Amino acid sequence: MERFLVLPGGGGGAALARCLARQPGAARRHLRLRRAPLPNGAGVAFRRGETMTVLGVGLDIVAVHRVTALLARHGERFLSRCFADGEVRRRDGEHVAGLVAAKEACFKALGTGWGGGGGGGDVVVEATAAGAPVLRLAGGAARRAALLGVTRQHVAISHDGGLAVAVVVLEGVAPARPQGGGGG
Repeated sequence: MERFLVLPGGGGGAALARCLARQPGAARRHLRLRRAPLPNGAGVAFRRGETMTVLGVGLDIVAVHRVTALLARHGERFLSRCFADGEVRRRDGEHVAGLVAAKEACFKALGTGWGGGGGGGDVVVEATAAGAPVLRLAGGAARRAALLGVTRQHVAISHDGGLAVAVVVLEGVAPARPQGGGGG
């Protein structure tokens, strides 16, 4: 019988730690991720043997005044070169700076930089119904993510003191470690 560990809300470090604390010996076993969403979409089921791992982390900080100046000087030209249609929901400097930071953080997490992972339209920052940012990858960014084995990406954006900051975490299933001892 397979045992699954279910993490509410799609998983997270704190939830995983709480679940492991309730299962003596679980920390010594690898957990297998079964990459099938739960029927209600409320979490992810883990199975022994595979390990979900962080494949990339990117962080970027953007000065809002610089983006505001770009918008004033280049307007539509800047927006059309860096963003997908409909991606920019508000044309104020703070909002656009957050989008720029998220895109740059994603390219850093992919290990490519802006040009190596495709253009600005290859990383699209969308919003859930609740307003939380989510990433959609296309083109070169999607190809790079597939090459790395990325199965999930997370993004957080914040603004304060004239700065916009974003962090992106890329997750994937790590190769299973060989069981048993012995060398070859």
